[in-house]
Amino acid sequence: MTGETDEGALRSVLVDNVGLSPYEVDVYLALLRRGRQTMSELSSASDVPQQRVYDTVETLRERGFVQTVDDHPAEAYAIEPTEVISPIRNRLESAEKSLESLYESVDDVEGGVRVFSSASTIRRYVERVVDAAETTLLILVPVRSLDVLDAIQLPEDVNIQLLVAGLDGLLHDDQFDADLDVPAAVDELRGVMTDEPLVLVADGTTCFVRLDSEDDEGEGWGYYVANPELAFMIDRYLVQTRWSRGIPHETVDSGRDEPEFPSEYVRIGNCLADLDRAARTRPLESFSVAFEGYEVESGEPVSAEGTLVDYYHSEHDRHAYVELELDESDDGTVVRVGGWKALTEDYEARRFTIFDRTREKGFELDAETRAYLDTCREWDLTDVESQSVVTGLDGYVDRMREFVDSRGPGGSYKPLLEFESVKERLVEASSMTRSPTFEWVETETKPGGHPAHAGSIFSAFDYDVSMIGTFGEPTADPFQLAFPDADFFSVGNPSTTDYVQFETGKLLIQDRDVVAGLDYETIRERVTMDALAEAIDGASLMSLSGWGTVPSIPSILECLVDEVWPLTSSPPEQILLMAGTVELLSETDLPAGIATLDEVDSIVPITLVTTRKQALHYAHVFGEEPTNSIPRLADIVQRRLNLSRVAVHTPYEAALATERDTIAARGHLQEFTYGSGNAEDHFAAGFAIGQLEGLSDGASLVLGNATASYHNQFGSIPDPDDLDWYLTEYDELPNE
Repeated sequence: MTGETDEGALRSVLVDNVGLSPYEVDVYLALLRRGRQTMSELSSASDVPQQRVYDTVETLRERGFVQTVDDHPAEAYAIEPTEVISPIRNRLESAEKSLESLYESVDDVEGGVRVFSSASTIRRYVERVVDAAETTLLILVPVRSLDVLDAIQLPEDVNIQLLVAGLDGLLHDDQFDADLDVPAAVDELRGVMTDEPLVLVADGTTCFVRLDSEDDEGEGWGYYVANPELAFMIDRYLVQTRWSRGIPHETVDSGRDEPEFPSEYVRIGNCLADLDRAARTRPLESFSVAFEGYEVESGEPVSAEGTLVDYYHSEHDRHAYVELELDESDDGTVVRVGGWKALTEDYEARRFTIFDRTREKGFELDAETRAYLDTCREWDLTDVESQSVVTGLDGYVDRMREFVDSRGPGGSYKPLLEFESVKERLVEASSMTRSPTFEWVETETKPGGHPAHAGSIFSAFDYDVSMIGTFGEPTADPFQLAFPDADFFSVGNPSTTDYVQFETGKLLIQDRDVVAGLDYETIRERVTMDALAEAIDGASLMSLSGWGTVPSIPSILECLVDEVWPLTSSPPEQILLMAGTVELLSETDLPAGIATLDEVDSIVPITLVTTRKQALHYAHVFGEEPTNSIPRLADIVQRRLNLSRVAVHTPYEAALATERDTIAARGHLQEFTYGSGNAEDHFAAGFAIGQLEGLSDGASLVLGNATASYHNQFGSIPDPDDLDWYLTEYDELPNE
């Protein structure tokens, strides 16, 4: 019965698929069974009438199925089936490729989903998705199907995230350290206990899904998704509901290299993860981000680039964005750019590219900066002339604290060192409508505020330092211990700042009411005119805290110049004024202060020191078009404030504008470790020392850059020997 069934199926194939007639099938099969035969023998064996055998054999010969022997009587024999079927198979394969090409061209136009169950077709489309990946490849694979990856050549130049499912019993206490045989090209490996299908997504635009179960005998059903929108939706679903819950593998993830830029991303999560790692050692301003996407409000396509200002993301909160100061507008506009389906941001991005500005040609030292640097190197920092300076007017006690993660026996505790963990706790508490609770421990107290920050630099150069500010009565211990040789003139109790230090930054909680309310009347109540004259007399420089921090500084300066200056024989020759948080100045304080400072500057030259953000605020107040150029910013602020000099400092460049001209000096981007947040104070002190020691303006800018950079990199106050070494390495450190 089986033989008859097989022969029946064979006859159907030869008739339906090969195109033979029933007589041709009978004759060909008879020749295959009995070999070489005469026409008469063949008629009997095939049951084909003899008068039809001759025509049938001739047709089979022409089609390549049989060969004839020209003899008497004539004979015929069958050609070996493999030789007969081979050209047919080749034609079918060629036709298949042509049909597939036509099918693909339609799919490329219309998009959609292809469904199939053939094992060979499934493997082919898996390889197609892998080959399509240019930036990222996300793979979700059941642990029992890991061998699927063995036959695939995974690309080395694509970021590959592999999520292995079905690891119940292999994940212990949120630990994933199982020794799995995964390809070396995998960059990130995570695991989940749940059973999942096989899914591959390339660049968020092409996707493959195979649905099967553990007891399937075949390969299951395969779905090739060529529709970019649908593929991206699957990608987002996997990232937000599966990858985010996966447990990272201890060995694979810990061994990841530092990100290299420029680098492209289709997921904002991957983009921000790399930024998070890179920004631990460098200022945010050292990165620029380009994006392609759409304006949220209008839906119009957009392609733009800007300097990184800030960013936010958390695996416990799907909200994620980057804040960029756009380059193309040249007006300092800061926008928020979210990922796919962004609703509250300015733009929805489908692709991000991060650039490292320190690797751009523009960050190399220019000829002017090199000339300024050479001047600094020729100067003997260890042989400085003794100077007297006065610093003021604020004063903080900085209480260094740690959050407690968990308590142990005997009062011991485990510190909470990841800032991300704090944000996650806040997000979780918000979602549960309960109040978050944190315990902290004070580890150290330090003196803070401009007098302490700048005074520490001046003291390192053995300058005589007098301090006027809110230091307490008697002067609080942190100030006395840090500056045992300084003369203190306290005008009130210090404000406090709680510093919670994390591995990647710090949280500051500040009480500034005492400092903000300081005015000349309060100073006169605490310190006599004679004492003020004693503090100021003989000082080469008066260096004062931020105008935004102490709004009354212009009027205080005016009163000091009018009432105290005449009581001295040698008043300060110049005033260094920090801009501070100028956004806090009221609409009346700012214009009144500008007029007062203009009057003081006509008597004692004032140098205003600002950050880039502060300078942009001044430009906005004056109705100027903001600019990304630091020298232009300095020039705008100097002209509009009409002060003798304005210095604008950033981590990578500083500029000084005077009535005559504007100059700039490039800094270098060191391995940014401590990030004190007081860089402008240290820059100002270094710049002032250069001025007091007779260096040129440009060389003073370089010295200010080096002073701020050294403190940011090493977390300590540089002495002359430290700065001498640092200047020697000034143009080498970025490339180490």
